[in-house]
Amino acid sequence: MNTSSKDMYQHVLIMARYVNLGANWEEIGRVTFDVPLNERETRLLRSLLFTSEYFYPDNLLWHDNEMYHRIEAKAEGLLKAASESQPLGHIVMHWAEGERDRLLGTYRSLSVKDINEMISYLKNLGDETPSREKLLWGHGSFVWKEVWTRETGHMWENYTLLKRTPSKEELDYADCSQYAVWLSDLSTETIVNLLKGYKS
Repeated sequence: MNTSSKDMYQHVLIMARYVNLGANWEEIGRVTFDVPLNERETRLLRSLLFTSEYFYPDNLLWHDNEMYHRIEAKAEGLLKAASESQPLGHIVMHWAEGERDRLLGTYRSLSVKDINEMISYLKNLGDETPSREKLLWGHGSFVWKEVWTRETGHMWENYTLLKRTPSKEELDYADCSQYAVWLSDLSTETIVNLLKGYKS
């Protein structure tokens, strides 16, 4: 995936809180700054933001501990320089206003129209091997991965072309977490198998 220099920057809105002597929290203001991201980090963050509009910087701890602490360290450095009256306490970080929309831009999940076009392309090929570029070109960026877990620890996962709502019977049997996955990260064979197994 080609990324412009503009896409390589994540704007993070920081709200700092200092601990007073009385152990109370005091909000002292906000500092906005840029943190450069490499291509892998940019792709990861976009997929996480796409999965949930309630994905916050603190959630990064579960997905990329190093990226989170790099952002946190820069925030702490800026805020220590901004205030000399109190020791630095706990930092609460938020995305800058409009940052989620900026990072996601035109990226989207597959649509039924996309799927039908891809299936039509495969049918027209007959026994020929599909071209990965033609298969992916112009279609949505994300498909969905379901990860299923049970209290016994037993886990399995599967991909779906469209995000779906698991049935009550499925959820009675196991817990389901859904994640956005880049379509381009799936092998051509996996994509073809998903299209062959698709039921409208």
